[in-house]
Formats: sequence, structure tokens, C-alpha cells
Amino acid sequence: MDLAYLVVTRALKEVDQHLARFAADIARTAAPNDEISLLGDITIQAINGHIELARRRTIEEIHGRIHGESAPTKPPERTQEIIEWRGLNGERRRKPRTGNG
Repeated sequence: MDLAYLVVTRALKEVDQHLARFAADIARTAAPNDEISLLGDITIQAINGHIELARRRTIEEIHGRIHGESAPTKPPERTQEIIEWRGLNGERRRKPRTGNG
């Protein structure tokens, strides 16, 4: 899903909304419960000026799903990095790590 997210962010950087939406839709179809594929869709909303909606979706759809009994207590590290990098937690911090490590 990281690859699909990279396509989304690259397409947004190139101002190609159609490609960004296409990549996000494919990622959501391939892995509808994956946080990274969900963040692609949320990122598109944020970039298009719907930052409060994006933040609310982050809280409800990412953080909200982690409170189930069998769910982890917080999102995976990679998911948290993207949330912070995109400012979906209220403030923009640092770029996420690159590579596999």
C-alpha cells in the first residue's frame, strides 16, 4: 500500500487529481481495511481544502478503529508518521522515513 500512497502523493504534487483519485481508489479496493490506503483518500481531501473533514476522518476511521478489543492500542508507526507529516493530527511535524527501514 505504500506504493499506492506514493502514487497518490506524487500525483498531488504534479496537480494530477485524476491520477491521485485513481491510485487511492485502487488501493482502497485492493485493501479496504489498510490504514495507508485509507490515508490516501484522506490526504486527497486535505489537499483539496477539506482539512477539518480529513482530520475528523483520521480520528474516526484510523484512531477510532484501534479501540476494539483485538485491535492495537495505536496505529502502526508508518501510519502515524504519515498522519503527522500531513498534519492530520492538527500540526505538521516531520517527513516520514524513506525506504524499508
